Amino acid sequence: MSSKVNRIELDKGQGLTIQVTFGEQTQTITLDGTQVTIEVAAGGKSSTIVQTATGVTIKADKFKVDSENVDINGSMGAKFTCAPLNSPEPLGALELTAIPLPPALSNATLSGLMVDMQGRIATRIEGTGPMGVTMTGSTLKFLGPPVFLPLP
Repeated sequence: MSSKVNRIELDKGQGLTIQVTFGEQTQTITLDGTQVTIEVAAGGKSSTIVQTATGVTIKADKFKVDSENVDINGSMGAKFTCAPLNSPEPLGALELTAIPLPPALSNATLSGLMVDMQGRIATRIEGTGPMGVTMTGSTLKFLGPPVFLPLP
């Protein structure tokens, strides 16, 4: 059985490092005067959190937030991207879902000065409830092959 190795290092030039090693797993916290770095490494993989005075960066194979409420506010913008990096398989997928618990509290809203929805192969808008799909605007354009709308 592996034993834990705890190390605390205080260096005038490097700052403070706290490290715990247990088997092949190493947990390290470094405070260097400009940033705080937390790293967990094992088996050739690692996750890292770096915090500076102006930002926080999280790098991990998997990042999960489990909370009753999550608020994300970007005063200058927000960007969510999911794209395969150097992979032969199509991994990019982004899903936004409001789970109906109860239905009156589970609305999903996408709004902006201009909203652009684009599907590389297909784009689908579906309303499965009694209200169906409502589209309003001063101009509605349907481009492409003929569009057939069933009469009520």
